[in-house]
Amino acid sequence: MRALGDLYWTGDPDAAVATVNRIPVSLIQEDPMVWTVYAVYYGARQTDKLLDYLQGLPRDWINAPEFNGPTALLIGNAHLQAGREDAARLEWRAALKLVESRLAAHPTNPLLEDWKGVLLGKLEEYAEAEKCMKLAVDMNGEQIYDMGDILALKIAEGKFDDAMDMLEQHPDLGGPAAHLRYWPVYDALRGNPRFIALLARADADPARSPRAPKGPVTEGKRD
Repeated sequence: MRALGDLYWTGDPDAAVATVNRIPVSLIQEDPMVWTVYAVYYGARQTDKLLDYLQGLPRDWINAPEFNGPTALLIGNAHLQAGREDAARLEWRAALKLVESRLAAHPTNPLLEDWKGVLLGKLEEYAEAEKCMKLAVDMNGEQIYDMGDILALKIAEGKFDDAMDMLEQHPDLGGPAAHLRYWPVYDALRGNPRFIALLARADADPARSPRAPKGPVTEGKRD
């Protein structure tokens, strides 16, 4: 969708928000639109708009290819971005309870196991979170969302070298240069020399930035 392209390809958060603001309310209430609206407001740090939107959704679970998971997880993320950690933890605990109830009925579902790991990580139960995520990978085979969740867990734990190893070894994981620049998950890495160098390489790569000079750029493992 154009809004995500504005944010994570051209690197224009204001344009992305303007696009989302023009979408009819009836349309953005539908499950396939939730991730787009969330990602734009979250990535552009429009926290008040994000909370108003998420708290107006009538369902506790969003079912779409882009996001198939508990609404309370996203609400918790928005609260944390606004600096309301206690409110965030309440939402994440509610989301975890919902995930665990579904997992009890479907114990071999890798998506639910991964969500359990994500939420345990949000609640700083890092060892258990990693176990769940690794189990999800074993069930499902390594998928990009699995790797992204493990990456976010490493950053949350302060394991920045491990996180940078992942980003350097798997360029697709970080996505376009603008995604690295604006996605809040990377905030803890902003001053990291390896991250600064990674972002510079992404900016110079035509496959990852529309502003890059033309010509091939090879991204690979760190020496």
